[in-house]
Amino acid sequence: MHFRHDQVASAQSVTVRCRFFARYAEILGMNEATLELPGSTTVAEAVAFIRERLPGGNPLPARPLVAINAVHALAGEELHEGDELALLPPVAGGAPVSRLTRGRIDVAEILGAMSDPGLGGTVVFLGSVRQGGADGPVTAIEYSAYEEMAAAELERIIGEAMGRWTACRVEVQHRLGLIPAGEASIAVVVASPHRAESFEACRFAIEEIKKRLPIWKKEIFQDGTAEWRGNDGSHGPAAAV
Repeated sequence: MHFRHDQVASAQSVTVRCRFFARYAEILGMNEATLELPGSTTVAEAVAFIRERLPGGNPLPARPLVAINAVHALAGEELHEGDELALLPPVAGGAPVSRLTRGRIDVAEILGAMSDPGLGGTVVFLGSVRQGGADGPVTAIEYSAYEEMAAAELERIIGEAMGRWTACRVEVQHRLGLIPAGEASIAVVVASPHRAESFEACRFAIEEIKKRLPIWKKEIFQDGTAEWRGNDGSHGPAAAV
C-alpha cells in the first residue's frame, strides 16, 4: 500500500518503507506500506500520519514502540530517504519494564517481562552499592539524573544492543535516589537463543551505560560526610558500577 502526504513537494519529500508486525499486521491486513512524507518529518509526525490512514480500525496505542532501520527510535528523530520505519506491538511476555525507578529492582519481574521459550540463554548483571570506598566505608549512594535524557539514552543503548545482536532481547533498570550499601542500583538482563550473544550484548550495554548515561552518584560515608564521584573515582557523571 502507498500513502502520500498532502504536503509532499517532489524536491523535498522522502520515501520511507513502513513495516507492521504480529497483531498490527493482522488487524491491518498488510505487512508493510510505502510512505511519501515531507522532508524533516519526525517519527511522531509519521505515526500520526499513519494513524489517520489506517484501514480496518486503529490498533496503535498513543505512543507505539517504533524502530528506524532496526534500532529503537525516539519520537523527535527525523526520517530520511530510504529509511525503514517499523511499528512494534508489545512483545510477548508482558508490559515493558520501567527503566528508571526509585523502588527496589525486582529481577523476577524483569525476567517475567522477557519470558520467551525461544530464548535459551539469559544473562543477568546486577550492579550493587559497594560498602568499601576510596575515602572510607560507604553506607549508601544517592543517585540523581537528568531523567528525560537518561530515559532516552537508555532507549538508544538498548536499541543499539538489539541492532548488533539481533536475536537478543535487552532490558535495563536503574535506580535513583538513596540506595543503601548492598542493594542493587542497576540491572541489565539479556536473553538470546544462545549464551554467547547474551554475554556480549550485556557487556556492551553496561559499558555504554557507564559512559553515556546522565546519572550522578554521591557516596555517603559512615562518618556522615559525602562526595560526588565518577566511575573512575573523579568528580562527575556516573552510572552504577
